[in-house]
Amino acid sequence: MQNLLPHLLIPEYQERRDNRRTPNLFNEKLAQVYKYFLLNKDKELIPVHDEIDFIKDYIFLVQLRHDERIQLQLNFVEENINNILIIPCALQILVENVIKHNEFTNHQPLRILMSIDGEYLSIENQVKLKQGVDSTQIGLKNLDAQYLLLCNKNIVVEENGSRFIVKLPLIKNAKKELHDKYSYYRRREIIAGETIANIRRSVT
Repeated sequence: MQNLLPHLLIPEYQERRDNRRTPNLFNEKLAQVYKYFLLNKDKELIPVHDEIDFIKDYIFLVQLRHDERIQLQLNFVEENINNILIIPCALQILVENVIKHNEFTNHQPLRILMSIDGEYLSIENQVKLKQGVDSTQIGLKNLDAQYLLLCNKNIVVEENGSRFIVKLPLIKNAKKELHDKYSYYRRREIIAGETIANIRRSVT
């Protein structure tokens, strides 16, 4: 996350010089984005509702440049996500990736849909690829590596030609998962120790 903030904000800040309609709201959203980054840049996981608030502020800044040509739709009840955790700026990385690689106009806006099912938080968009923009998928690979490290699960990427979907595994209670994981290995150590002790006793 160290290099994320300047890349995220510089274009929106430059656009701000010619936008006099909502200066106070712009400054408020900009401050919230900076605050979010500074508070969470060294954390492994954060509550997903904090990330949702952050992505709303980020989309506001993006829309200063693109107006309604970029639209975000949240297809879930926000009160139902209180126990879910996420990697900081994971949604921003995915949204930025969608904007970077797809075309959008006033008549054909880019709609980004976020939804949650039993296992994943999904980010979906219609594919309208820009010409001459190559994809290294480094951001996706980095996210996948982080999720694999933190919860032993991979992200899921689905593309059928007209839709592109990235699914982030839900981490519902990291402390419980870590406790269960520790307990599992601890139980194996105890069983293994008891087995070795029994073998030694039988030998002697």
